[in-house]
Amino acid sequence: MIRLKTLLEQTEIALPKTYAYNGHIVMIDPISKIDYHYELNVDLIKDITVSIKTIDLKNRDITYKHPITGKLLTAELNPADISKISKQYKSIEIGDSIEGLKTADDRELLLTRIK
Repeated sequence: MIRLKTLLEQTEIALPKTYAYNGHIVMIDPISKIDYHYELNVDLIKDITVSIKTIDLKNRDITYKHPITGKLLTAELNPADISKISKQYKSIEIGDSIEGLKTADDRELLLTRIK
């Protein structure tokens, strides 16, 4: 008989430890401790790569520097997108992307694995 706690752990999605490093996002798998590096493209006028200042998946916030104006912008990530990132970040190959993400204010996001 599988204990309820074990069953819940198997079905629950563990959020990776996430932080900003040199303008990109680093996600560390909580089990294997392997790190995955991603750059973020935001559809402001057209897809542009932005410099990440802070990211917090648990609170669904991301702060990035606009490459043209230099202003810091904060966006709220959708809960469904957090789930999608948590499920896919380990399986994306270098150069491939997690697509179809949007902020709460409807800005399109693209996470591309760079390392």
